[in-house]
Amino acid sequence: MKIFDSSHASRKFCKQGTVITMGNYDGVHHGHRHILGELTKISKKIGKLSLVYTFDTHPVKKLAPRIAPPLINTRAQKAELLAGL
Repeated sequence: MKIFDSSHASRKFCKQGTVITMGNYDGVHHGHRHILGELTKISKKIGKLSLVYTFDTHPVKKLAPRIAPPLINTRAQKAELLAGL
């Protein structure tokens, strides 16, 4: 699994053709697993790489900090969960 710190860093990877999903993916629950399963299925079907674009900070933390939920996983834990799928 490749982990990029910025969209700029992933540019070369994406030029090869990718199937992308984007989200916070905190907790990697059943709904996330379904989305990631579909991502894998589609990318294999069309012969392209798959990419999960996720965020270190919950988007609500930037938009409305007072109502932002606490994070379930650290960045390292999230990467480990995603890598296991």
